[in-house]
Amino acid sequence: MKKITIDIDDTNSLDGILNSQKFKEAEHIIIKGTSEEGLFKFVNINKTHFVKVLDLSKTCFLIQGYLFKNHLHQIDFLGNLREIILPENLEILKTGTIGLTYNLQKIIFPKNLKKIEHHAIEAPKLKNATIPDTVEVIEDSAFSNCEKLTEINIPKNVKKLHSPFDWCFKVKQINLAPENPNFKIIKGAIFSPDGKKLICVPPALCENYEIPFGTEVLESGCFDSFAGKSVVIPESVKTIKQGTFKNCLKLETVLIPDSVVEMGYHSFMQCDKLKNLRLSEQIVNINEPFFYNCGNVKTITLPEKLEYIKSDILSDLYSLNKIIISPNNPNYSTYNGALYTKDMKRLIDIPRGKAEKLKLYEGVEVVSGGLFWAQETLKEFKFPDSVKIVETRFFDRCRKLEKITFGSQIEEISFDAFHDCDMLKTFVVPAENPPKIIKQEKRSPLDHVAFWVEFDFKRMTVYVPKNAVERYRNADFWKDAKIKEME
Repeated sequence: MKKITIDIDDTNSLDGILNSQKFKEAEHIIIKGTSEEGLFKFVNINKTHFVKVLDLSKTCFLIQGYLFKNHLHQIDFLGNLREIILPENLEILKTGTIGLTYNLQKIIFPKNLKKIEHHAIEAPKLKNATIPDTVEVIEDSAFSNCEKLTEINIPKNVKKLHSPFDWCFKVKQINLAPENPNFKIIKGAIFSPDGKKLICVPPALCENYEIPFGTEVLESGCFDSFAGKSVVIPESVKTIKQGTFKNCLKLETVLIPDSVVEMGYHSFMQCDKLKNLRLSEQIVNINEPFFYNCGNVKTITLPEKLEYIKSDILSDLYSLNKIIISPNNPNYSTYNGALYTKDMKRLIDIPRGKAEKLKLYEGVEVVSGGLFWAQETLKEFKFPDSVKIVETRFFDRCRKLEKITFGSQIEEISFDAFHDCDMLKTFVVPAENPPKIIKQEKRSPLDHVAFWVEFDFKRMTVYVPKNAVERYRNADFWKDAKIKEME
């Protein structure tokens, strides 16, 4: 194996070495010294495809004028790199330190390492990672896309630990140092010492995992990349935190017991095979989305005692066909699988899987904003006569929508109700009086620019009653459109 040593303290000779044929063909490179830019020059070299071993054990780096001796930034080069030896004085492995080194199989960590940050290592062929005893903190998703990794050790001094895996589907075993007083292994998973908090389940531990009774909290990301098909949650669990079930691509069944009183933001993320969901009866307020990109969920059952649910909260359940709630709920009702207030006057949310064919309740007066977001194949929509108010961004990103027919009682339409509807050119408005166009306060500069550029009443043809033509031609916004008599 051809070996070369580079002293990055010698900046005069460094350029010559980096451009030499000897460097370009080296298989084992040792880098020594301290330099403000030495490694970064090295990173930018594109002709280092022979390198298989990179030894950085004797290096320090000056970054932005100070000795950055405890950190190492971004090694995402060297397509054939098999082994890397990290600097001896390195204490923190920062986010992105080892990014997409596709063939890396071995990492030798320094003996003084104390912290491995979020997404610090991304190495698809990494087979093992022996973390030194000095490490005290392992952040969530510290190991990302490590497709060959099958086991990992948690050293005796680790005090702070979140689920360290992201897209590491083959990790079957976590080895906890017996001397570690901060965690314990129960049924192959990492728990708090009292067994009440589930911290991390190895993704490939089993097909069907039953959480032990006595567990009260499912910590953030504890099932990240879980490769099993089902999880049984016991009645002792009270809290499911943010991102608990993340990237569980094979997960088909999760039973949420009525003991659960709290669920975090995007508790379920990218669980592609989940089909049916039932929320705990103890959840009475839903202010943030529990589900993100769970594209095959067909039904969701809401709690009977639900007091409040934010409209458009189920927007990431793209295949949803039915929202279910008990007829005994005093605040909400359903019709054709869509959710309404109990008096049926406001539409709260819809099953997006059948949005194109959805018939709204005749009697609904207000349709909440964003409900038909990104209905990419929707071409035409007709409101019931009873609808009086269409709220903000109701048809956001319906890019094939061509025609909208409003009801005869329409009174108000949000100005950005048709945001990013590029093909929309026709309105049918049977109301005698022109509906008010309500401008929304801009949410951000980008939102403001995007809407004002993409939608213009001048492109619209609007069909109205014969005796109302002149009123529309003199009304704000409507006067910019082509006003024609209804047939």
